[in-house]
Amino acid sequence: MLKVLKHKVYWVNTKLFCGAVTVNQDGKVLEQGTAPCYKWMVGKKFKKILEILKFKKSLFSVRELLKKSF
Repeated sequence: MLKVLKHKVYWVNTKLFCGAVTVNQDGKVLEQGTAPCYKWMVGKKFKKILEILKFKKSLFSVRELLKKSF
C-alpha cells in the first residue's frame, strides 16, 4: 500500500528574512522546499518556532502558500 505524504508550504516574514518553509504532516520543517535562510528550522516543530518568533516580536506574518501530496 502506498502512503500519501502531505506537506504544506508557508511564506514566513520576519524582521531579518522572508522565504518559504515546507512543513510535513507531523508539523516538522523539511529541508526540501525551505529557503536557505530558514535551514536552521529543519527538523523542528513549526508551531513551536512560530511561538518563539512571536515571543521575541520577530514575526511579521505567516501565510500558507500551497498544499502538496505525493
